[in-house]
Parts: sequence; structure tokens; C-alpha cells
Amino acid sequence: MRSTLAALGCVLTPLAQSCVRPAQVSDSYAFGAGALNTDSWSTHPRARVPTPAPRPPEPAPVARTEPPKPEPPQQTVQTPQPPKASPRPEPPPRVVAQPIVEAPRPEPEPVKPVLEAPREQQPTLAGSTRTEADLRGIQRVEAASALLGTPGLQDRAFVAHVLRAAGQDLEVDRNRPYAPALYELLQHRGLLVQTGAALPGDLIFFKNTADLNSNGRPDDGVTLVGVVERIDGSRVVLIAQRAGKVRRLAVDPSRPELVRDAHGEVVNTRLVRWPGSDGPLTAGQCLAGFARP
Repeated sequence: MRSTLAALGCVLTPLAQSCVRPAQVSDSYAFGAGALNTDSWSTHPRARVPTPAPRPPEPAPVARTEPPKPEPPQQTVQTPQPPKASPRPEPPPRVVAQPIVEAPRPEPEPVKPVLEAPREQQPTLAGSTRTEADLRGIQRVEAASALLGTPGLQDRAFVAHVLRAAGQDLEVDRNRPYAPALYELLQHRGLLVQTGAALPGDLIFFKNTADLNSNGRPDDGVTLVGVVERIDGSRVVLIAQRAGKVRRLAVDPSRPELVRDAHGEVVNTRLVRWPGSDGPLTAGQCLAGFARP
């Protein structure tokens, strides 16, 4: 068996080598256009077409460049920006306070009117024999003296200023003449003073010094009010508004018809002359009374 295979190998080996060896092709043959067509083989050599030399590259056209024109400067308009709002601080947390419950207040006691005690019952000030009423009287005198010679004041404005200077303010009906309304108010309060007990600062009243009812007769009641300045014996010197300005007058209740004494001093000032009378009425003849507010 082995001898048979060896003999067969000697026969097949030269045959296989002849198949593998390449065919020898003559240089005189050229390869035609068709590789699979046997008619394309020719015994004449094919002329070779010379390859043209490559042309040198044409120079690129030079572009004429003009210098760039300067652009005009652009004007930038700045738009005002609104101010940035600062961030709002956050509000603190709201604290709700508890309602305060107040204790019920006691009802106030009714105010009782304070009536001024008589001068004899008023306590004297420390270190002095004067009472509070005396000091008010002095203040009224000083206020009246300061207005001497002032024109244009009516008795309402004059006396009201004097009372306010002493810390007093008496409400008087404005629809009535001032002097009679004030006299009735003080009389109703029990503040009238006897003629012999008058002091500086007291108010002094006169009647029938003006024709308030326009009937031409001396029946008008209280028509004038003044302030006592000082007392000389029975003679009283006062300050009042008369004949267009604040003046100093005199009255003596003990001698009502006497105008001047032996020394020429005025005892009673002439106040008014009524139709049909023998002469003008004096301050003594028109005296109505005194009051201490």
C-alpha cells in the first residue's frame, strides 16, 4: 500500500509543478483593449502616446485693492438707564399685640362751684398780711394804669383786659351793653361792696352817664364801669374809659355835688349834661356802687 502511494506521488509531483510555473510572455506582445478577448493579442508592438508635459500654472490675477475708506465715527447715544431700585427690605414680621383690657375707671365726681370766701375769712399769704384778693386788686390797678391815655377802647375791652391781667375771665352776655350786664352778674354772685369798704382794684359803677334807650331822660341804669386806683380819705380816684380814651376820674360819695375843693383839686368829675337840667351831673351824683370780683 505504501509503495503504491509513493509511486503515485512520483507521477503527480512533476505535473503539479508544471501547472504552477508561470507562462513566459514575449516582450513583443502587447496587451490589447480587451483583457478577456483572445483576438486582442497582436504581434505588432503598440505605439506609445507621449504624455504631454504639464503646463506651468498661470499666475493668479493680481486684484487691485484700494485702501479702505475710513468710516465716519458713529455717535453713540447713551440712553439714560433708569436707576436700579434698591431691593426693598423685607418688613419685619408683624406682631399682633394682645388687646389691653383696661380696668373700668371710676366716674368723676361732679365739680362743685368754688365760691370765693369773704376777705375776712381768706387766709393771708406767708410772710405778709395781704390776701389773694388783695394781690388780684393790685394786679388790676397795674393793668388799668398801663392803659392810661389809650384811645379807642370801649369799656368792654378795657375791663376785660384788666380782669385777665389778674387771672380772671368773666363771661358776660355780648348781646347786652357791657356795664349793666357785668353789674348784674357780680350782684347775682354776691360780690357787691359797700361804699365805705372799697379798696384799690375794686370795680366802680356809674348810672345815667349815657342815653342807652334814646328817650332823652336819665333812666338808663348802670352805664359806666371803671377800676379804683387809690382812695384819699373819702375821695376815690379811678381809671375808666371816657370821651374816647382811658382817663383818670375822681368821685367823693360824701360830697356828691362838689366839683372842686378850696385848693382847686377835682373832687367829683363832671360826667354828663341832660336836657333841661341846671348843670352837668357829677360822678358823685351818678355813683351806683362798688364790686370786688
